[in-house]
Amino acid sequence: MAKAISTQPPPFYVLRRVFQPRELLILGVFLLELAIFWRLKPESVSLTSLSQDADYISLYGIAGVGAALVIISGGIDLSSGRVLGLCAVVMGLLATQSRWPLPAWVCALLTVGVGLLAGLLNGVAIAYLGVPPFIVTLGSMSAAGGLAYLLTGGMPLSFQEFRPDVVRFVDALSVRLFEFDAFPGLRTGIFVMLGLALLAAFWLHVTPWGRYVLSIGGSEEASRHAGVPVAQVKVLVYMVAGGLAGLAGIFYVTNFGGPNSGVGAGWELNIIAAVVVGGVSLSGGRGSPLGVVIGAMLIEVLRSGLQHMEVEEGGAKIAIGLFIILAVVIERGFRALGARLAGRVRPPAPLQ
Repeated sequence: MAKAISTQPPPFYVLRRVFQPRELLILGVFLLELAIFWRLKPESVSLTSLSQDADYISLYGIAGVGAALVIISGGIDLSSGRVLGLCAVVMGLLATQSRWPLPAWVCALLTVGVGLLAGLLNGVAIAYLGVPPFIVTLGSMSAAGGLAYLLTGGMPLSFQEFRPDVVRFVDALSVRLFEFDAFPGLRTGIFVMLGLALLAAFWLHVTPWGRYVLSIGGSEEASRHAGVPVAQVKVLVYMVAGGLAGLAGIFYVTNFGGPNSGVGAGWELNIIAAVVVGGVSLSGGRGSPLGVVIGAMLIEVLRSGLQHMEVEEGGAKIAIGLFIILAVVIERGFRALGARLAGRVRPPAPLQ
């Protein structure tokens, strides 16, 4: 009697898809970075310094998860930093509004909605109008920065002017956990980032629409011929990226208080660096949002460490740029090596 073939995935299949060896390699590089800075400038990796770094890591990581999905699908998003800043400004303006006061949670939803709208506009222009992603997101980056300036008049928004109900909402989101004598603790945003990265990784590797994202990044034309709804998937990932940038904008307010129109300027470099250093291929089709978390940690500790060593901001940007180039070179090298090794494996002889 023929034995039934099981359609169930093998044990730990999902975990192996979500947690890949690449993330362990990146984690090893991060630990090496910590050791180097501890040797050169111990205070740069003190518990207090790392707690402060975590406030920025959560922002880069939350926005980076969305940017990673875009890049894995074969696109690019240069607007994430400025959309984050615009959404922080929107949250600040809604928080200071006394003429038509809205509940704090409604302010937060509207803020995320602004990010979703920015992502929708990007996605529609790219997927349905055929405008290259680089051009669309470069334009939306400029537009978001200009809109933030117009809304604030170039003046910072004061946290002291926030309504009491919004202050309570912000305080609830900015509570520090795991606090003890030598460690100031970690704000809620870092745990939100970890949860979102884990959720996005499972969605990407387990669900049909997640696999559509990987398929489009691998070959858009083949995916279209296979019946994948390419345009809808593209709009979806850009909306997710915009929505997560909006969420990061809220956490900017909870971490640092009142925003100004300059928030997010130049942050697209750090966000994309976190994505690329985190193991996501700029060619699309490869990567995991979990690696973005480690990439964000690596990039922010690098920036903070160089700042403690009194390296000018320009020098830090050069270092981050070199990290991006190095990550791309290594990723392409591993891909070429894998292809070469695969080519040497001879197919099994046919059964007689």
